[in-house]
Amino acid sequence: MTTRPATPIKLFYSYADSRKDEKLLDELEKHLSSLKHQGYISAWNKRKVVAGKEWEKEIDKHFNAARIILLLISPDFMASDYCYGFEVKRAMERHDRGEARVIPILLRPVDWHNTPFSKLQPLPGNGKPISKWRDMDEALNHVAQEIRRAIESLPTENPVVISSPEVKTEQHPPSVVTTNEKIQGLERPATAFFSYAMEDAEGVERLQLQLQVRGVRVWPDAKKPEEHYRDDKIVDSIKKADTFILCVTPGSLASARIWDIEVPTALERQKLDQDFKIIPVFRNVMLDELRLFCAAHGYDFLERAFLADKATGRKDLPTDRYFAQRSLEAALSGRIHRIGADHNRLYEPTLCLRTYTYEPPTNSLDLDLDWTEFFPSKDELPTEEVCEVILLAALDDVKKILSGKKLSNRLHIYLKAHIPAALAFGASIPAVSGFKLFIDAYVEGQSQTWSTAENAPTLEPLQRTILEQKGADHVAVMEIGIPATVASDVERNLPLLGISCKQDIRFELVDGSKKVKDSAHAFAISFQVGQELRRLYGQEGITHIHHFAAVPAALAVLIGHQINAMSAITLYHFMEKDRRYVAVCTIGKQKDTK
Repeated sequence: MTTRPATPIKLFYSYADSRKDEKLLDELEKHLSSLKHQGYISAWNKRKVVAGKEWEKEIDKHFNAARIILLLISPDFMASDYCYGFEVKRAMERHDRGEARVIPILLRPVDWHNTPFSKLQPLPGNGKPISKWRDMDEALNHVAQEIRRAIESLPTENPVVISSPEVKTEQHPPSVVTTNEKIQGLERPATAFFSYAMEDAEGVERLQLQLQVRGVRVWPDAKKPEEHYRDDKIVDSIKKADTFILCVTPGSLASARIWDIEVPTALERQKLDQDFKIIPVFRNVMLDELRLFCAAHGYDFLERAFLADKATGRKDLPTDRYFAQRSLEAALSGRIHRIGADHNRLYEPTLCLRTYTYEPPTNSLDLDLDWTEFFPSKDELPTEEVCEVILLAALDDVKKILSGKKLSNRLHIYLKAHIPAALAFGASIPAVSGFKLFIDAYVEGQSQTWSTAENAPTLEPLQRTILEQKGADHVAVMEIGIPATVASDVERNLPLLGISCKQDIRFELVDGSKKVKDSAHAFAISFQVGQELRRLYGQEGITHIHHFAAVPAALAVLIGHQINAMSAITLYHFMEKDRRYVAVCTIGKQKDTK
């Protein structure tokens, strides 16, 4: 069952008047014809201007009515003052206001980076222009499928539900595709297939959780044994996974499903793709037992992999974390290889962090950091020990592995998260790391992109109030209230938390406004907070800061980005029900993660 809009979505092609581009446009329209016939789209391009009509007014009318605008990128498009200088500007304005979705389509090779639309994920999803594909129909088919997904994700009040004739269904509003349903296609983030015996499910849950918090999706889920589908589903999932993890236990050695179906499929996949990694995880099986088993069944890869681990394994990491690091690296490498971005320094990774149920509005996601299990509700939080040992360790691993990839230093970030989690996320990728962050933000219901690539601000947007205290000389309190002040709640909670400090620094917007205006404003706010943190750490000799913030999550990431292993900074969450603060985690200091 799929959903389509009750009326066709108006689609506008922005393209250059060149023979090469028009030829590719014709081919693209052929591949989108099924969307037209099925009532998904009503497409228009300037060749449809009727003789006698004013062409500029006619183009404007259709441009302003379009909900999807396709930018057909090529050297001729970039050289066109009308396309690049006029239509791109207007398209991005409509995109930023949430009036239309702009999708760049790479027709022919050209330098399109650092353009107004470079923040958007282009099609094809691997960043390879259509003209460079060996099979152009395959490229255009991929583009058409992604446009279909984009249309289905658009908000609509009265969708039409299309069902197979033999299945009776009720008509419902369109729902977001769930994580497990999005296991196929180029939009699938780094994915690992877990091969394990059913009796080992409890131990596998812990390993899977280590991957989920690092952004790797796993299948099948050990918490849902019913996900072990029929054999052809298993084979298909292994062929589409980015890495294969085999839990070697006494139970798995006795499993016919594992050794007759799953392992042979993984080995066959590895023959076709040497970048596909098979990762064994050993539990209660000795090496001699494994040797005898492999000899009896003709498998030698497990012993080779184990010996490689033994030679290169990190002795300073706990077993689960070492496994998680190695699996994350293998899955992300597989994902990057799958979309053809290997060693592409122009490829810009995309990450999502969620502590709430959320599906990011993007068709290309590399890592999906799923922390929802540790944040069951708004006011149910993980312990400080869990934050440090599991969640902060996961962030550290993600940063290190991304740093090791030969990719762009521009990271695109989507998130829906508790403020302390967003702050910790930003702090895990500090300004000194060299990464530039581009964060999806919403201002009054409209999508914006806030970035750390802004120019250094000349004005300070925050009013700073310093309240001198008579407490511990090495401790300070920082309050940031945007849109709402946190002053009274912090003042009431400090003695309850047993906090004694030298200074209490309070930040509010200078102009008395209650919102962040745009990307430059957001960056200026975070920069000023960062300057204050450095002042406290350097001039004042502060070694511990208690941080209380009521800010948009995207701004929390920008503020966290300004933290560079300074003094210890404890982050707090506000419990609205009884109006109290609780400590969530401490960042900005070296931790023993053993």
